[in-house]
Amino acid sequence: LPYFLLLVLLLTQIFSSLTDEVSGDASTDIEIENAACYENGCRYNIQGWIYLHIEGEAYERGYQHGHLLHKEIIDMIQRWGNVIHNAPLISSFTNITSSRYEKISQRWWDFCKSRVVKMYENYPEEYQQEIKGIADGVSDRGGKIYGKAITYEDVLTLNEMYEFMTKLENSQKRFHPLRSFFNSLKQIVPGLSEEDETAFISSFLNQPKAHHCSGFMATGDATTNGQVVAADGVRCGNWWYSYYIAQRWNVILDIQPDRGNRVIMATSPGYIWSDENYYQNSEGIILIDTTCPQGLWKKKGFPLAIRSRKAAQYSNSIDDAIHYLMDESDGIWTAVWLIGDTKTGEIARLDLGLYNHKIWRTKNGFYWSANNAMAPSVRAEIAGFGLKGFALRVANYLFNMTTYYEFFTRKYIPAERDIKFEELGEKYYGEIDVKKVKEIMSTYPICDNQSTDCKITDTKLVENNGLWAFFGYLTGKEWNVSHLKKNLKGVRDVPPAGWVRIYALPSDHNYRPIFQRDDGFEEATILWECSTGEEKNTYVASGIVSNDRLYMATSSGMVYALNSSNGNLWWSQFVGEKAFAPAVHDDLIFVGSENGLYAIKDGEVEWKRAIGCISKPVIAGDEVVIGNENGVYAFEASNGKEKWNIEIPSAYPSSWKNEVCAASGNKCYFIKDGKVEWVYETNGEITSPPLINRAIYVGSWDGKLYSLDKKGNLKWEQTTGWGIDSTPAIANGIVYAGSQDNNFYAFDAETGEIEWLFTCHSGIHSSPIVYGEYVFFGSDDGQFYALNATNGEPAWKFIPGYTSNGIYNYITTPILSNPTAQDGRVFIGAVGKIYALDAKTIESLASQEYQAFPSTMLFSIVFPIAVLSFIAFYFYRKRI
Repeated sequence: LPYFLLLVLLLTQIFSSLTDEVSGDASTDIEIENAACYENGCRYNIQGWIYLHIEGEAYERGYQHGHLLHKEIIDMIQRWGNVIHNAPLISSFTNITSSRYEKISQRWWDFCKSRVVKMYENYPEEYQQEIKGIADGVSDRGGKIYGKAITYEDVLTLNEMYEFMTKLENSQKRFHPLRSFFNSLKQIVPGLSEEDETAFISSFLNQPKAHHCSGFMATGDATTNGQVVAADGVRCGNWWYSYYIAQRWNVILDIQPDRGNRVIMATSPGYIWSDENYYQNSEGIILIDTTCPQGLWKKKGFPLAIRSRKAAQYSNSIDDAIHYLMDESDGIWTAVWLIGDTKTGEIARLDLGLYNHKIWRTKNGFYWSANNAMAPSVRAEIAGFGLKGFALRVANYLFNMTTYYEFFTRKYIPAERDIKFEELGEKYYGEIDVKKVKEIMSTYPICDNQSTDCKITDTKLVENNGLWAFFGYLTGKEWNVSHLKKNLKGVRDVPPAGWVRIYALPSDHNYRPIFQRDDGFEEATILWECSTGEEKNTYVASGIVSNDRLYMATSSGMVYALNSSNGNLWWSQFVGEKAFAPAVHDDLIFVGSENGLYAIKDGEVEWKRAIGCISKPVIAGDEVVIGNENGVYAFEASNGKEKWNIEIPSAYPSSWKNEVCAASGNKCYFIKDGKVEWVYETNGEITSPPLINRAIYVGSWDGKLYSLDKKGNLKWEQTTGWGIDSTPAIANGIVYAGSQDNNFYAFDAETGEIEWLFTCHSGIHSSPIVYGEYVFFGSDDGQFYALNATNGEPAWKFIPGYTSNGIYNYITTPILSNPTAQDGRVFIGAVGKIYALDAKTIESLASQEYQAFPSTMLFSIVFPIAVLSFIAFYFYRKRI
């Protein structure tokens, strides 16, 4: 009996310790500046961008905007104030260390505000209320400009700075408004002369015009499936619209208003309109603008801020959009507009001046815009008699000068970008899709060293409120702004953050997550590192370990076989652009890329199938399975013979034993022996492979993680604050998943209840793994995390490049690679290097797959019972 009681006592302690390990301890809700919610609004960081969702009546949604982006809005206003220090003449007598720096900035901002308030008194009531809401939202968070609480007038001026600067550069007054500013400047900088005043004003009027933005739109027989495809790339260049200003143009604003259409735009903090003029709305209308040299304009009428916002919010057709863009126009800006209607497949080009315009429309073909109007009447408003264009053309011919004369001639002459757009549009005619347009928009001179970002969408994306976005220089180079650092406070070199696919929140989404963070991390220990010579900020390398060899596939298409203990190279092989993490079966390594599927043995290609992959290959029995744009394909692993295929678009497969589960669109397909047994539909796009073992776990852009049984029945669903764009992991009865709401979650595998969560400074695209005591994953915030898998407590973190935190949340090295681990090491790729890090834990007997009763728990209970039973039986027999 005593031995039996001892056995019961020990078992009770075992069960108690197990219960303590898995119970979640919800910590206090704290505010994370990079991820926050207020009323119906929310903001999250994602790969260099800020996604901001606001909804409701005008003041209400404006207040959400101001409340959630209050620091960024203050920063943006300060930049517009400071930019005067970059102006010719002023830059010669001031710098960021000057005692009069802030006084000059304030004087400039006050001048701009006083003029803007008089110029733009006719804002419609709806947009006045939205601006008031923004101002109050910032003010209530303590936001101040030059020591004073931010006001409606400040936010109005912020919205109109670009148009105001355009008017200053094209002044219609004999007494130029800048004279009054210069007179006030004399009070701060004594000794300025009349000659200085003349030179200062002349520098405004004669600055080389920055030819901003490039747009492209195709439809019908020009595209792969007749869909509309559209792209907008932004450029900067003159002294006031420099990288300093463009660095804050990193907001994807999603407005769900009480009236009109839902609108998604690329913009800057505090703006109620795009200013970059990229819009898409819930009725399938896409609007893209590129500015031309300013032609005629008038004092009365609506500014472009109002006309373009109305066109986006209230247009249901191309005709509606044209009406709003032209209605009561003040003529700012002269522009080329591209307009698409994804419902009808029609696209249009609108050359728009003050008094003249011309429209082209088609359902088959492509248009582009590159700041160069084609309509003769609109060009006449720009060029007048064309004397400037003639003079620039002569200078270009005689002195081989780059004069951009093509923009100022009476007759349309294609400039460099016009020629390249037409060439590439014809070259890819019939093949144009998002992938091709990424290539087009990344080609010189369409993309050059003044390019700052790009947005691309198509019919399907628009239907799902989605788009692709790239923040930074598309070629992969860093914005080097050393020439601006002397005169502009807060300017930073900015690395490109890479392409990211973004879907807006579902319209009925009302879950507001909590945010929890603990920064008590140890530093990572690097065991070894291997440089691949591909030192790009957007570098991705993911892999697998087998028999002490680490196989890593990279975004540049190289596959490396390394000694996992010391990083020595065994072999390398190029397999085509964007290679995905390998799979291993017997002695073959399988790697998928955009070029096809490769079977490699000892560094040599055994066989290849020329079928482009969009995710990593997986092993199902003796078959290797891949997903591509057209379906799921299975090949015999030993020789590459095709076994079966299923036509489902954009498929992301995963496998377990001989079962395959594939995500496509908003559906999850369960496949066995090459046949679809059932389909489960979610309310959002699924963009990464599901997790399949004894159950199925799949995340969706509807913000939910789903648990399904093998018959396709829903076991549970759990909501997060935004979409899930990575594959979950599971161990010891807990499912781990990262969300774009900046949170990393641990869910109970049986019930779906949240065990714990951890908040990063940005979204999560890296798929986690569980190894030993820890769960490992990377974040867009530039940090690779190791958390205690049981309770989410910080263990250690690794920062290989830039990290996003605070006001400069657009500067980051997103960790997009998926980790792998073995023998106390965890491996990850970033910034052109492959790292082996000390995992600071060792592999346990824990199963990585969920079971009805987890194997570790079973082992922890059965083994002590067996031992204690043996001891009890031994003493019992001995006593007998």
